Amino acid sequence: MRRFIQVSVVAAVIAAVAAVWLIPTISTAAQHATGPLGADHRAAAGAASRSAEPAGASAAHPVNYCQVIPIVNVPREGWGFHAGHPVTGATGAYARGHGTINLHARTATGVICQVYRPRGKADREIVLRVGRHVIHTSHHAVRFGVPGNIMVVHVRVHTSTDPGCTVGTEGRATIFASYNNVHRDGVRFTFTGSCRAQQRHWTGPSVVTNVPPN
Repeated sequence: MRRFIQVSVVAAVIAAVAAVWLIPTISTAAQHATGPLGADHRAAAGAASRSAEPAGASAAHPVNYCQVIPIVNVPREGWGFHAGHPVTGATGAYARGHGTINLHARTATGVICQVYRPRGKADREIVLRVGRHVIHTSHHAVRFGVPGNIMVVHVRVHTSTDPGCTVGTEGRATIFASYNNVHRDGVRFTFTGSCRAQQRHWTGPSVVTNVPPN
């Protein structure tokens, strides 16, 4: 199962890298050693550094780390994730979210932000609200050939700067958190109707998730 590191360690790490990234990059080695979302990963999944723009950001390419939603530390019993890296250049994509889940009542709350920046155009950013009733959850899911926890929840577009993704559009968010000291996490968004450009499947080392139970 997952092990957790004190949040005070995270604060020191964030302070050390604030000038470079708004969200600390966690090494693959550290993820394998501590599990995908220990206290350090929980902080990264739901929190961006409270510093100003990183070195190298400019008015032409402003940073976007989904600052439109709150910055939090994800507790052990909550769910959370971050995927990709804060957008600082001409193009890029990033997503993060957090909330609560009651496995016995099969209810959830939460908020998710996803943004992508097409070259030469304004950011396409959406904020999703999580529906109350959980579609599916399991402690014995298998994805990418490894076991983990999974949760599937209803989402609805709450705000949008993406002309192809209208407010009120419904969809699903699937969040997978591997365990047993393996880091193969994933996040997928699917929508009905519009929002095709926002239908993304996040995988790879930049994806860090937490799904109870831990």
